[in-house]
Amino acid sequence: MAVQVVCPQCQARLRLAQTPAEGQEVGCPRCGSSFSWPGEENEGEPSAGRRGRPAGGAAGSSTAAATAKKQKKPRKIKLKKRKSNPAILIAAVGGGLVFVGVVAGLLFWFFSRKSVAQEMIAYLPAACDEVNGVYIGHLSRYPKFFETCEQVMSNYGFRRAMEAFAKVTGQKASEVVDYVVQGYGKQGGRTLEATVLRTKVEFDPGLLAKLPGAKKYTADGVDYYTINDPGLNYPGIRVFAPTNRLVVFARGDMGEDIFRAMLTGNKSNPGRTPFERGGRLAQLTVRGTVWRFVLYDSGVIPRMQPPPKREGGVIGGSNDEDDLKREIAEILSSAKGYGIKASVGSRDVRGEWLVMYSDSDKAYQVRDKWRNAGWVRDDEQSPPRWWKALANKSGGGNTAPNVLKDNLSFRASGEVFIVRSAMEVKLLQNGIGSLVGNFTAGEGGSGFRPPMMPGGPPGGAVPPGGSGGPGGRRRRWSDHRGAGRPCCYTQT
Repeated sequence: MAVQVVCPQCQARLRLAQTPAEGQEVGCPRCGSSFSWPGEENEGEPSAGRRGRPAGGAAGSSTAAATAKKQKKPRKIKLKKRKSNPAILIAAVGGGLVFVGVVAGLLFWFFSRKSVAQEMIAYLPAACDEVNGVYIGHLSRYPKFFETCEQVMSNYGFRRAMEAFAKVTGQKASEVVDYVVQGYGKQGGRTLEATVLRTKVEFDPGLLAKLPGAKKYTADGVDYYTINDPGLNYPGIRVFAPTNRLVVFARGDMGEDIFRAMLTGNKSNPGRTPFERGGRLAQLTVRGTVWRFVLYDSGVIPRMQPPPKREGGVIGGSNDEDDLKREIAEILSSAKGYGIKASVGSRDVRGEWLVMYSDSDKAYQVRDKWRNAGWVRDDEQSPPRWWKALANKSGGGNTAPNVLKDNLSFRASGEVFIVRSAMEVKLLQNGIGSLVGNFTAGEGGSGFRPPMMPGGPPGGAVPPGGSGGPGGRRRRWSDHRGAGRPCCYTQT
């Protein structure tokens, strides 16, 4: 007959089809233990089995069953409710908001901050159409190269301005000045010229009173001084310090409205400064160690015109020069401006010529034309003869045409077409004088004439203004304004 029994180990209730004989082992399918059948008189109360079976018969089985029930009973855990601290919650939320605000502020600062060159350009006359810069601090990181550059630039007008200011600080010019920017333009028949120096460390603006011939004046709450010309050849030269890192030398005959705007960094009309008008061109150009950009928007500076074609051959290399000028004139024919820069590194000087058009389609069209030129794509094909004439201006010697061609590339960024090349520093080191001489028609130091892109295009490395060489003769940067040649000065 069917009987029921409780497993003493796991308390499972088992149903057996037949009553086992007394002492027969019964296995529990639930926990796997076994126990002895107690007999009819103790039916339903089996003794402990093989697993954990205590001695003592039925009494032991009852004790084991009770212990098992006690162990099986779940333990209740009481959770104590915690009260939230309002002050901590507010502090956490406030801290999160502050963190988000700091990150947003840093991003805004990073994307809206002005570069050093942009800050300096703001203190030039707004109508300047030519702007030049040289990062003296970066050049000085390469002592041998910098020494050669200093020798070439020793008589330049901006260099003399550097020395005049450094003298009142009691230091050397290269120890004081970190950056130089010059600008040139015309407005209302007046010539606009200014030179901006940026120092390596902060200085006392009161030191300007120690410049030779300094006389103090004030306009719109800003102090400025008239001084003896240190060598810039600016009429009635005036100097002021808009910050404790900047010194501005300006012509005194530009007009009071122009000068007063310069005193405040042209804040009343920031969109008309050369940097803003230069747009993408200016942004890319000022990243070089030495750079220059020219704008055509005011109509003061005309685009370069190609020389007339000549019949028959010409003795010497003038034909090659004319072909070079025609190539350059074609690229500039519809341009809004151009820039040229050199980035000096420990091993090489990387040069770029940048041309800005009215839209990106034109820039990419010119890029594709030059990329697909046969002599550019095919290393076995010789470049045109004008390429050698261009490369020879670099001062890199006989290997310059091949070196520049090997590193030549063309690209476009927005509306700006860019030509790139490079040359090792050791090739240029002994040719800096040749480079500058070729790009300035061989005249002595004047204004701002830093070494520029190896084999760079016309327009060269020469900014406007400045003093002449020995005897202080006046030299005016004529560029391609009716000069008939792209890189020359006229003496007056």
